Amino acid sequence: MKPIDRIINSIVNDGQDYSIEDIEQVINYIADEKRQELGNIFVVETTYDNGAQVKHERTEQGLLQIEIGYEEIYNILEQKELHKYGLLDESTIIHNDTHNDERKAFIELILSLFHELQHVKQIDSITNPTIPNDETIRMTQETVINEFFPGFISQYNYEQSILEIDAMRASLKDTVDFFSRMKVPISSNEVFNVMKEKELSYLKYDLQAFGNTYDTAISYFDQIKGKMNDINGIDKSIELLEDQERKKLFKQCEDLIQAYGEETNVEKKLDLLEQMSLRMKPELAEQYPLIYEKIDTYHR
Repeated sequence: MKPIDRIINSIVNDGQDYSIEDIEQVINYIADEKRQELGNIFVVETTYDNGAQVKHERTEQGLLQIEIGYEEIYNILEQKELHKYGLLDESTIIHNDTHNDERKAFIELILSLFHELQHVKQIDSITNPTIPNDETIRMTQETVINEFFPGFISQYNYEQSILEIDAMRASLKDTVDFFSRMKVPISSNEVFNVMKEKELSYLKYDLQAFGNTYDTAISYFDQIKGKMNDINGIDKSIELLEDQERKKLFKQCEDLIQAYGEETNVEKKLDLLEQMSLRMKPELAEQYPLIYEKIDTYHR
């Protein structure tokens, strides 16, 4: 079996002599490294799909489940294989930049893996807290709100979410560090350019604000992390609730909903959403004990 550094160098340098099984070996290598830091609290599964996620459901053993899609790089490999044996349809063109696309797809895959690994670290830090700090308390608040209001983070406030900004920053740094340790010729700026092209371009960011280098991107992530300027989509989140749940919300949280509508301060609005979530799902306070660091200030 190939050593991991040889596999990575093969992918990065010439794009030859590797398979999806080799890609999975790289993924498992990174996952094993992360287990040394976090412990055996997660599993990683690969799938022929786009994107990546930490599933809401855990395994029967209580482990978090990371799902990583490799569809893009798989399709590139398949096209190369068909081209090699002259099996491509004449209308299909293998362009000269195939290896560049392949390299970008690999970098994006590693960025996605480190992104989801950071979410695992976040979940561990807010469900098994040691010493709370402003960051973990804010992450807990966002998580509690998102547990009740559908799409609060994933659909309506992704670009402002401390959970997502932290995961993007960590994935950028960890991917750069990984390639540096593997001694492959992928620079920090190349990794950022892939993130900018593949991930950030799909989001509602002002791309110019990130600058054009790894250093300026890290600086901008630090600048916006933990700062929510507005709250979007709460009306739409409420519409996504089941009818019975929505009626229950209006009945049990009438005072909080009225206060939310009158409030203009974003931090106070978040506190009100948090109170609504806890009133509707009080079990969240036990699931995320750091919430007591905030709810002690108003009620328990």
